[in-house]
Amino acid sequence: MLAHKVLPLQSKMQRKEQIQKWLEEKPEDSFLLYALATEYIAEGNDKEAESIFKNLIKNDPEYYATYYHLGQLQERNGEDDLAIETYKKGMEICDKIGNKHAFGELRSVLEELEF
Repeated sequence: MLAHKVLPLQSKMQRKEQIQKWLEEKPEDSFLLYALATEYIAEGNDKEAESIFKNLIKNDPEYYATYYHLGQLQERNGEDDLAIETYKKGMEICDKIGNKHAFGELRSVLEELEF
């Protein structure tokens, strides 16, 4: 599948541009949106990444990886209460869809933050 190709030898800018190109064809593709958000994080553009993550949660709430990275971003920005809320919501989703591994990762970062 085109959206899941790995681009290891490309620069960050080329990766971001390629993801944006694919998004022109599939603007609602959760994987591509998630990948674009992580590229924004790598650039230090947390505001744009946060916007994408929040839209992902709104439009595809079961895309569970979003919760971990949005929570991490919120923690970095000193928004611990929001991060806790995000991790808990992600855990609910993971429990609902039966993803024990992701649930455990979210629980681990939540426990670290709370204690």
